[in-house]
Amino acid sequence: MSVQAELDCDAVVRGFPGLPAPYVQVFSYVKPQVAGIPDRRYYLRGVALWFEVKFGKDKFDKAQYEFLEREYRAGAIVAAGDATALRALIYGPTPSQWRAPGWQLVLALKAKGFRDE
Repeated sequence: MSVQAELDCDAVVRGFPGLPAPYVQVFSYVKPQVAGIPDRRYYLRGVALWFEVKFGKDKFDKAQYEFLEREYRAGAIVAAGDATALRALIYGPTPSQWRAPGWQLVLALKAKGFRDE
């Protein structure tokens, strides 16, 4: 994961047309980090979205996947990937339709295996 990949994702959210500036909560710079908390919590279009930034060959560690899985099972919108994946998610369907495609992004990254395996 690169800092540039995180900034690219933030730019996608901040550049969303027709919205007041969305709120971006950055967790990746909090030290010490709590294991598993995704890099970003985005608030836009009336919903909150947990987003784990992954770029290139990045993989989840188990704590990251488990956090997103727990949140998803509790009804949250979760997703993972790069700026392209995030753009496709938030610019496509309405927010009420983000949950399933966001989870599919998480499952696609899980299929790559975990960092700590």
